[in-house]
Amino acid sequence: MLNIRLDESDALQTWVTAKDIGLANDDARLNLGVLVLQSILEHWPLTHRHREFPDGDTTAPDENEEVQKGNGYFSFPRHTPVVFGESGDSGRTLMRLLVGDAVNLQERLFLDETVPTWVTDVVVRRVFPKYLKIPFVLQPWKSSSLQPLRRERLSASDYLKVRKVCEHVYEKLFFGEDLSGSGSKSEEDSSSRSEKAEEKIEFFAKTRFWSTIWT
Repeated sequence: MLNIRLDESDALQTWVTAKDIGLANDDARLNLGVLVLQSILEHWPLTHRHREFPDGDTTAPDENEEVQKGNGYFSFPRHTPVVFGESGDSGRTLMRLLVGDAVNLQERLFLDETVPTWVTDVVVRRVFPKYLKIPFVLQPWKSSSLQPLRRERLSASDYLKVRKVCEHVYEKLFFGEDLSGSGSKSEEDSSSRSEKAEEKIEFFAKTRFWSTIWT
């Protein structure tokens, strides 16, 4: 049986795009840990989102108002078992239930008392983890005849598409430092720069070639 274990120290560290994992055809940033937590607790009434007011308060829905549940991408089967326990290999089990049982009164009361704060922050309060910013620099390959780019300190979240890096280098090399001016690129160049960057730029990390479809 497949087991998914979420620990507070690293459960919310994995960011991906919806397109990368086949959930949608766009580059929306998604946190895998958040998606799993929202799905396994989507039947817990406390997690259901109603109408929101500017101050963040919520109110019970009208009879005809649709309640938003889960993560909007996928759901676990109602018979999926869920276990809450103390951290560590020897931690004791605090609660067992099935995904679909979270709607029952007894399970709801236990969940109210058992679910840790870092989980309720995500599934109830909708306070999502922040992106990790990682600094890096780009330099021409050692066998290249290109002059080094102006040494600038770049940063990105803990995941970055190779395609985006190639586009950045392509623009620096072929359009100079001023990329914001209206005359630096034609509309046609802008719409096709990703394809052109893939043809002209190769990306290596510690001597290993990385495809532009990688992250």
